[in-house]
Amino acid sequence: MLDAIAKLLLHLGDAVIVVDGEGRVPALVPEPLDILGAPPVLRGQPLPEHIAARVPLEPLLSGAREFNRFPLAHGERRFEIDAIALDAPEASRAVFLLVHDVTEKISDERKLIAQEKMAAVGLLAAGVAHEFNNILGAIYGYAQMAKRDESFREKLIDVVSREAATARTITGNLLSFSRFKPYEQTSGKITEVIDSVITLVGLELSRNNIQVTRDFKDVPETLLSRGGMEQVFLNLILNAQQGIRRNGTITVSVDSDGNDIVVCLSDTGRGIAPEHIGRVFTPFFTTKNVGKEEHGEQATGLGLSVSYNIIKDHAGDITVESVPGKGTAFTIRLPVRKERRKKKVKVSTERRASELTRDPARILVVDDEVHIREFFVQLLASHEVSTAGTGGEALLALGRENFDACILDLMLGSEVDGIDVFRTIRDSYPNCQVFLMTGYPVTPEMQSELESADGLIAKPFDLVAVESLIATIARPDLG
Repeated sequence: MLDAIAKLLLHLGDAVIVVDGEGRVPALVPEPLDILGAPPVLRGQPLPEHIAARVPLEPLLSGAREFNRFPLAHGERRFEIDAIALDAPEASRAVFLLVHDVTEKISDERKLIAQEKMAAVGLLAAGVAHEFNNILGAIYGYAQMAKRDESFREKLIDVVSREAATARTITGNLLSFSRFKPYEQTSGKITEVIDSVITLVGLELSRNNIQVTRDFKDVPETLLSRGGMEQVFLNLILNAQQGIRRNGTITVSVDSDGNDIVVCLSDTGRGIAPEHIGRVFTPFFTTKNVGKEEHGEQATGLGLSVSYNIIKDHAGDITVESVPGKGTAFTIRLPVRKERRKKKVKVSTERRASELTRDPARILVVDDEVHIREFFVQLLASHEVSTAGTGGEALLALGRENFDACILDLMLGSEVDGIDVFRTIRDSYPNCQVFLMTGYPVTPEMQSELESADGLIAKPFDLVAVESLIATIARPDLG
């Protein structure tokens, strides 16, 4: 009888294993079982330990729970096991394990998620190129004028400083968007996040004659993942653009309601059919052909699902209303949450100025860009500065000379990367302070390891911030 039930259940999975009250396997289909690392002969034997460890049999056999799903990995394969407890004629109670090989499913899901990301990146590329051409146009124009007439040099310096700050903002927005996983939430303004996304996609919207109207009230800061929330509003704006296609309006309003921040994003697009409205946040649901282009749009059915999960990670809620032929409105409610304040260590201007000019320190600057190395050589002219362009050169320099500090780029693009040099300094040269440089956002995975660094310098540099960090370098003669 157990074999017959197992065969009936086989159409629901890739294999069925029956476990009796003694933890043995009286029946299984197919036989022999060539997945899950099962032994050649399993019938009559105890359930293998690596499977039993993932499936709590006792509560199932006692009747406490009748159905559960458990994940299991074996080698490179990924499985899901549905555990169903049933009363059987040949045993007081038996557990039927329905085994599903989900390796390909997980792989396909990851590909579709990456595809969703790339579809958004493609739309961003045109806007970013446009913004950088504007920046370069101003710099290049004044550079040519300064060559002809020296009186334009001061103006050139002003333009370069201003446009570099603009470029820094754009690259910062792109980097925060490029991070796929949820990141540490810090206090911030939701209106600033929305503005940055509108800036990124502004050119694409204007090409399709789509206007964006803002109605932002003054709302408090709240804890948020900037990269995650940028993903949300990018998905919603692209969804609105696809609904409008050409000639329409997207309206974004931000207001407070008690202890909540309320964001409403509406469009004048074609709307969502009533039979589809309840499924828009379901993964892989789309009214377009998945993976195929329709009117220039490539659909995966993941954008709104990803957005829903990000909002839930922020303890918020997202709802949708739509009228076919008139448009769609998404409403997001986020609770106002406060960040615990951390004490800030301030370095006085007097100390910074004196230490930059007296008591020279031995400093190693490591970066694969020669212009960055030259910048620090000039900035640190009052110190003894050595430079290295690769991780290997840095390790050789550290072995030859005792340094008070190392200014180290994390991404060196060499066989020995910045993180390898950092670990070596921490382990072998504990008296050398380390100031890390990076043009990338620091992920939570990296954060715990990098906490032992003496400072972090973000690219492009803020000169005052760099000088303040350098002022903290401990001098041997200062104790």
